[in-house]
Order: sequence, then structure tokens, then C-alpha cells
Amino acid sequence: MGQSKTYQLIWQEYSWPKMRAFVKEYMRTYNTCMWNKSKCHKPYELLKQLPIPLQPWESISIDFIEQLPELQGYTEILVIMDRLTKQAIFTPT
Repeated sequence: MGQSKTYQLIWQEYSWPKMRAFVKEYMRTYNTCMWNKSKCHKPYELLKQLPIPLQPWESISIDFIEQLPELQGYTEILVIMDRLTKQAIFTPT
């Protein structure tokens, strides 16, 4: 029903200090309310598979491993991975 309508229905029968804030917080954290919200975005499309590479290192993926304890001045690791052979290069950054 929404926060306003819920507040109005409760207010007709009950009243207590900070009731509006209570209703707002309850609606924000209540699982049923969170899951039943109407969607305001376009529908998701089907995922498309990436083409299979024909030779090693033709197609790579890159990612960072972050928030590591500092070691020799480095706090992150750059990971470069070949999609065909699954070989990886780990570079401290």
C-alpha cells in the first residue's frame, strides 16, 4: 500500500510518538514490501555467449583483487587471464 496509506490506516485506530518514523522504517525493512515493489526498469535481455577465441591470448579478461594488506608497498593484484587456456598473470600494483 505504501508508507502514506499504511500510516493513515494505523492512525485511524492508534497513535504514539514518532509513529510516522516507525511506519517508514518498518516499510523500508519489511521483506514482503521490498520484494513486491513494481519494477521501474526495462526487462532484462537474455545473456549472449562470448565467441570462443581461436588462439591463446586472443581474448583476455582483466580484474583486480583489492583491499589486501600492504606488502612491499603493494595493496592490490592485477589479474590478467586468457579466456581460452585459463592461464593467468598476477601483477602486484
